[in-house]
Amino acid sequence: MKLEDLIQLVTNNDSEEDIYIEPGDILVIPGGYIDTRTSLDIEANIHTVKPVLFYNGHYFYVCPDCNELHWTEGAMKIQTGCCADIDCERHIYFAGEHFMIKRRPIILDDGVS
Repeated sequence: MKLEDLIQLVTNNDSEEDIYIEPGDILVIPGGYIDTRTSLDIEANIHTVKPVLFYNGHYFYVCPDCNELHWTEGAMKIQTGCCADIDCERHIYFAGEHFMIKRRPIILDDGVS
């Protein structure tokens, strides 16, 4: 789902949904998005992302690896690499062999600011 569509759903819903971004926080690029609030702790080799919005019990965030919207349940911090979706090219086939590309972990900072 596109970010614009999710924002419209949240805007039209009177329940506990919320939008956490300001104009200019999310850049639209070919094939996805960049969240300017994302940071990288080089020493720990971990990306920290902030939620874009809360909808239907899920926090949505922009994956710094594949630039797509992903979601997570609950308000807990998550630590995971990018999705295992072939579309984000985590699975690579070379010379007839299958390789999984190791991605940096991602932590969702649920202390929205």
